[in-house]
Amino acid sequence: MGRKQKKTCEEMTELERFKEENERLRTEVAYLKELEERVEALQLKSQNPSLVPSSIFCS
Repeated sequence: MGRKQKKTCEEMTELERFKEENERLRTEVAYLKELEERVEALQLKSQNPSLVPSSIFCS
């Protein structure tokens, strides 16, 4: 069993399109939050390396 085949835009209802867009945006926001945390950690590390736990870079 694999993924469900996606419907084309013409086959989707407006609600289905909104739900799909909402899911994409939530994923993007989560990605950007993680990226921002890593950038801040790198900036902090460059200012004072002893303050940043090494676990922040392992994922």
